[in-house]
Amino acid sequence: PCTGAMLQDAKLAGFKWVGRYLHNLTAQEVSIIFAMKLGIAPLTFAPTAVVLNQSTGIQYGTQAVHQARGLQIPPKVDITVDYESPMAGSDGPAHLTGFWQQLVGNGYGDCLYVGGPEDLNAGQLMAQPFTGYWKGGGQVPEPACGWKNIQLEPLEGVTFGGAKCDANVSKSDYRGRAYQMW
Repeated sequence: PCTGAMLQDAKLAGFKWVGRYLHNLTAQEVSIIFAMKLGIAPLTFAPTAVVLNQSTGIQYGTQAVHQARGLQIPPKVDITVDYESPMAGSDGPAHLTGFWQQLVGNGYGDCLYVGGPEDLNAGQLMAQPFTGYWKGGGQVPEPACGWKNIQLEPLEGVTFGGAKCDANVSKSDYRGRAYQMW
């Protein structure tokens, strides 16, 4: 979670938004972030200790929608699905499709965070229903449409309020699509 000191440091460094995981984001923290006039990129946390399939995608997607609604995140805001280090035996495409269906079916935007190690190649990523992609640190396959957001290296390369953080930049992908912040 972000503290006022972290947000102040980020703002002074020129950052315009923060990425925050839905599972531990609170209404109080949202108020502090917005009071600092920063945007929020809603994130989900990659499940790496379970075999992924369509049912897990629906389960985690439903949970993300519930959390987003609880925070009053408006429709059309992109919610990022974190996909990295899937457990052996996982059916990543089925999981991702189930997750995506929950987000889009409930009016939210979608973005897929591509982290490493990644078990899908560039073509498999493009075959997913997502309308945008976020590049994680390290070498990961790039979908043909490019990235909406890029995580900079080194990871945890900036410090705000005493906490090491990842720096990311937002841009339009090769199709002109930009990440819809909250």
